[in-house]
Parts: sequence; structure tokens; C-alpha cells
Amino acid sequence: MQTEVVVIRLMEGDGASWGVMVKLKEIRLGDEHLTDAERAVAGLIAEGLSNAEIATARGTSTRTIANQVANILAKLSVDSRVDLVAQLLGRAT
Repeated sequence: MQTEVVVIRLMEGDGASWGVMVKLKEIRLGDEHLTDAERAVAGLIAEGLSNAEIATARGTSTRTIANQVANILAKLSVDSRVDLVAQLLGRAT
């Protein structure tokens, strides 16, 4: 798998934003065994894209993306997209 760099935009209450760069290849996912498609979707979630935006970017349906998001959350034992990004940031090297 090639290394993807994702810039995560974090918004503050006053509308200011700042970015955090994460190299997805360097995220240690342990035994969760995300597929390449799930890793790609996780990266797009980290960029702040909605399911519809991810579906457009990946050339697939929103239902497929919704299923992949549910699989990612279950495999990583997180309850939300926010928790997912927090976990990804915690695992980045």
C-alpha cells in the first residue's frame, strides 16, 4: 500500500482552522484488519468528508460508504467519526 498523507482540518469555535497531517500507512491498526477500501474511507473521513462526498470521490454509492463506515467503526471499537479521527491521530507515528 502506498503512503497517503491526509491533512485533517480542525475547526475552532471562532471559525479558525488548523491542519494536522497524518500518514495513513503509518497508522498502526493492530488486528482490526481494515481492507484497503476501508483505509481509504477512513482517510476521507479524517479529511472531514461526508458519506455523500466520499461516495462521489470513490465512485460508489452512499449505501456502500455507509456500510464501510459502520464496518470501520465496529472494527476499531469506536462510536463515532469523531472518535475514529481521535483514534487515528493517537495511532499515527
